[in-house]
Amino acid sequence: MNLTKEYLAEQEDTIRRNYDVHISWGNNPHIRDRYMFLKDFCKGANTILDVGCGGVEAWAIGATHACDVHPVAEELLKKNGWDGKFFIASCDDLKVPSQSFDVAVCSEVIEHLPNLEIIKKTFQELSRVARRWIVSTPAVDVKEPTHRFIFTLEDLKKLTEGLDVQIIKRDIFYYVIKN
Repeated sequence: MNLTKEYLAEQEDTIRRNYDVHISWGNNPHIRDRYMFLKDFCKGANTILDVGCGGVEAWAIGATHACDVHPVAEELLKKNGWDGKFFIASCDDLKVPSQSFDVAVCSEVIEHLPNLEIIKKTFQELSRVARRWIVSTPAVDVKEPTHRFIFTLEDLKKLTEGLDVQIIKRDIFYYVIKN
């Protein structure tokens, strides 16, 4: 993905703006349920990559590795005591060897991406770098100004065509799961 100055500025703003909402995840039943579901999915994994981690998620789910397009994510993760390995990367080009991770998590990211081709490439990249992975995305309009997409079940099926995935709806989120 072409990480323009404008896109990076938008993502920095999104990470900073959503930090307080997500750091107090226990106060929001939708976010709490999502984090607990993701954390449960990661159980038993030795290496967990959080793709597009923002400033909280890698810490909340116990990820060993995390990446985002903007370094403010690492700054905020470290502020909470997260001690994993962080790197800058676009979710469609992770620059790590194939099958480097037991699990990859990409939560509340794809709806921010600029186009459907990058989203398709993100699913393929997750399949390349992890043995199992999970993607979550809101199934409803949550009024986030940087969301470019609100996906239907049919949309997600088209985007993951050819991949052996399960798509479920739980609470206000869709989960695309590769076991």
